[in-house]
Amino acid sequence: MAHSPEPTDISPTDLKKREEDFHAESGELGRAFTKAVNDLEALGNFWGDDEVGQEFAGTSHGPPA
Repeated sequence: MAHSPEPTDISPTDLKKREEDFHAESGELGRAFTKAVNDLEALGNFWGDDEVGQEFAGTSHGPPA
């Protein structure tokens, strides 16, 4: 009886066949990340200037510049 490959079996040949898919997904992920960062930056100082907001922002010296 032949061994059927498990779903997690990956070969270099299989990866090479999907190279274009990986490249396309990488571009889409990069664009989504950039949009998310831009959307957050557009919100401005959403964490506030109080002590809790400064702690959330990761600084006790005020919000990042």
